[in-house]
Amino acid sequence: MKKLLVLIVLLLVGCSEKEVSEKILEVKLDSDSNTGYSWTYSIDNNILEETNNEFIPKTEGGTHVFKFKGSEPGNAIITFEYVKEYEENNPLYTVVYNVVINEDGVITEATTSSPDVDNLVETNLK
Repeated sequence: MKKLLVLIVLLLVGCSEKEVSEKILEVKLDSDSNTGYSWTYSIDNNILEETNNEFIPKTEGGTHVFKFKGSEPGNAIITFEYVKEYEENNPLYTVVYNVVINEDGVITEATTSSPDVDNLVETNLK
């Protein structure tokens, strides 16, 4: 009888816990390091956390992959700029994302309004 009671209590405790799935925002940006340009980014507040930042080379150029997760609820703006190191105030391309994070710290939406660079960008919310 005690084993049955313990099992029921454990099941009830397990059912009462809130399961939160973490979503990762993955932004892939075409890049060609031979041109001297590279992607940089800035975030308007600290509710997003970078989890990965890597360059994947291809035969010609490559892809810069950035991954982020939410840390607090709210909205954040991420601005990516394709710049030469010595010309930081003159980006060749700019991509701006509006990111929404719910009360559980989960990214629920990531939208961009940069149509002139659609061919350079791939966005995934996993």
